[in-house]
Amino acid sequence: MGLPRRLEQVRLGAVIAVAIAAGLGVWLGTRGSDHPGRIVASQGPTGKQAVPITATGLETLATVLKRPIYWAGPMRSKTYELTQPADGRLLLRYLPAGTAVGSPAAELTIGTYQVPDALADVERSAAGAHAVRLAVSGGGVAFYSRSRPTNVYLAFPGLPYQIEVFDPDAAQAKSLVLAGKIVPVPTRALAPTAKLVSAGGLKALTRSLGHPVYWAGARSGTVYELSQSGGRAYVRYLPVGTKAGARIAALTVGTYPVKNAFAVTQGIAARADSIGVPVTGGAIAFYAKSAPSSVYVAFPGSNVQIEVYDPAPAEARKLVTSGQIAPVG
Repeated sequence: MGLPRRLEQVRLGAVIAVAIAAGLGVWLGTRGSDHPGRIVASQGPTGKQAVPITATGLETLATVLKRPIYWAGPMRSKTYELTQPADGRLLLRYLPAGTAVGSPAAELTIGTYQVPDALADVERSAAGAHAVRLAVSGGGVAFYSRSRPTNVYLAFPGLPYQIEVFDPDAAQAKSLVLAGKIVPVPTRALAPTAKLVSAGGLKALTRSLGHPVYWAGARSGTVYELSQSGGRAYVRYLPVGTKAGARIAALTVGTYPVKNAFAVTQGIAARADSIGVPVTGGAIAFYAKSAPSSVYVAFPGSNVQIEVYDPAPAEARKLVTSGQIAPVG
């Protein structure tokens, strides 16, 4: 269970204070925004919570906070300016070399906003008469308003975060989203939290979470690696003798808490860039044309969405169609 909103904000402030003391190395300024999901280019920072922070510092901050900070990846000759307004939003701005921190100049900015049912909210907005919807990989939804094409909004299944991408060049904002460049800052905790578990350990996890954890069943010649992040659970199948956290592509089944998962998945599956996958049990399944290695599945009445990844796309679809993706029993 996540921290209550107010406690999370207090914790965020404390972590940034530690970052200041440590001199981690990019600037945290404050940029104005009149709505979570509207970065206003003309307003400069107030100077609150300003610290220097490097890309490594961002990784550390994301790890300690245990929440994503979205960015467009590292960029040479850029200074990062991270903002934390009082409401807990996070804004990461890319400043050209020589540009003063706190400058009112309009530059590429990525906002990460904690929003319950973020995917559903973005889905509704994307259906508006003045919205232009964009195809994104990973089951996400993105759009921009014709009246403000410089600001693109997106959200992903299972994550209570809305992401906003602002660039004074509207084509650049759209290009970054379409190319899949908007991703969470890597965290240092992901590899250490991965551990090898038995089937019994997976059953125990199901009991502790209070909702099903899906897998592809027992498989000979493999060991099971469990990773958890933000309420998500990942079961990865590794060859016997492989250490947890190994950087190899392998069959992975992710279970994501998503309210009204069936309806959410059904809506995404109806998009033009989605391909339906036959599945039994009244479930719905699809994959995106741009990311065929991941198949997303949801069952009626369930509040979890399942992602089945396999480096061989046909194998991922076969597992789903054959009914082998099931709760750990």
